[in-house]
Amino acid sequence: SAGVFFWPIVALVPPDWGGYAPPCSARGSRFPLSPFCPSTSDLGVDPEMAEDRTLQAVLTKGLTWSTRWGLPVLWLLWVVGQMFRDVALLTSLLFYIPSPALVAVLACGTCYAAWNRQRKTAILLAGLAAVPAIAVLCVENQLCTEHREGTDGGALRLVHWNVFGGRFGWDAVQQILQGSEPDMCALAEIPRNTDIDATARSFGTDWSGLRFGDLAVLARGSLQDGAWLHEEDGVDAYGVVWQSPQGPCRVLVVDLASSVLCPREPRLRIVRRLMTEWRPDIVVGDFNAPRRSRGLCPLP
Repeated sequence: SAGVFFWPIVALVPPDWGGYAPPCSARGSRFPLSPFCPSTSDLGVDPEMAEDRTLQAVLTKGLTWSTRWGLPVLWLLWVVGQMFRDVALLTSLLFYIPSPALVAVLACGTCYAAWNRQRKTAILLAGLAAVPAIAVLCVENQLCTEHREGTDGGALRLVHWNVFGGRFGWDAVQQILQGSEPDMCALAEIPRNTDIDATARSFGTDWSGLRFGDLAVLARGSLQDGAWLHEEDGVDAYGVVWQSPQGPCRVLVVDLASSVLCPREPRLRIVRRLMTEWRPDIVVGDFNAPRRSRGLCPLP
């Protein structure tokens, strides 16, 4: 009678509950998980070993599922982001999925599937990884594009760097900048107590510097007519006329909000408007936006 009483309850429990099924059938029990089923200790099975096997089985199933279904779904989300870019907040978050990281994850999934002898899955993931790899090499970084120099043979070297408040050593930052032999440096998040004039003189006697907020410009030659062009809505923009070794050069320095939850397109439209109105020769700064953002395509 007890068995009949418990049967409706135990019949609803899957036999492999918890990833481990006690071998009750060895004793001829009709009720695998009934209260009369012997425990693992009664059968001579170490409970810790059974728990380890359970965890291993769960991890294996999770990795297999992620490889077979999760990675293709992640690839599709990346494709949606690349197609619609930052037209809306949701597509922006998909657009910000790093393509190199996606290539690395798909490559790891390919190796795991091949190791598990899942040939079809491995071939599928390898093919999917080729798409973001081509995007990284030929679209995002334009490694296949030939860079052209000026017709007069001269060139100016410009360095932009977010120095993160000098937390990794302001003296080391200055040494790296001086070693790169630049003609102009546009720096973001410089230390608050930095003496810009002294820093400019450390590059050479013909150098000058300007600071506006946590942004700074150091250049070979004089800097004139520096003025704020925009300082709200998550956009800091500063214009300055640089008397460069090749003549006057209008430089627009920008710094945009970095949070991924801040829409980029409205801020980039402000930058494009400033480019149209102020007509700079060089635009440099911390855009915190991919190069293919809708707000930067096309440029004025």
